[in-house]
Amino acid sequence: VDHMATQSAASSSSLEELRASMVGGCVDQIDAIRRGMGKIVPQQLLNLMTWRALELAVCGRADIDVALLRRHTIYSDSLSEQDEHIQMFWRVLSSFTPEERRQFIRFAWAQDRLPSNDAEMKRSHTRFMIKPSPFHNADEALPRADTCFFNIELPAYSSEDVMKRQLLFAMTNTVAMDA
Repeated sequence: VDHMATQSAASSSSLEELRASMVGGCVDQIDAIRRGMGKIVPQQLLNLMTWRALELAVCGRADIDVALLRRHTIYSDSLSEQDEHIQMFWRVLSSFTPEERRQFIRFAWAQDRLPSNDAEMKRSHTRFMIKPSPFHNADEALPRADTCFFNIELPAYSSEDVMKRQLLFAMTNTVAMDA
């Protein structure tokens, strides 16, 4: 009986040592994660946040807010928000399913999410740019993305149907980061 008690105590002691070494071995990594998140969320607030609030603050919104993206869009060269194909683009993007919107962001920026709100868009210097396409036969051209800069070259398609088809094709058939 004493032998079993001694063996049980040794086993319990070994488990405690193992647990302490596992927890202790992660202290530096956990501290680095906490410091990194502290650059986004003040450390005093971390303990007050739910995991969903923390995910939103750190990762952004899972759903793509088209109005938010539109407010943080600039237009290159001779383009304007008033151009017909630009208006068409916003209607097409708004008609996409949530998954198609995420695919569009992945296509244009190589990210899955946008920052969560206007303040985060500004803080992170996130902006989307639409540039004119150099192709003359727009309906046969695909949009092109510069993912590092969150820019797309958007052909002036003749209809929403053509634009939607070409966008979806480019979004689903691009394998490289720079589409």
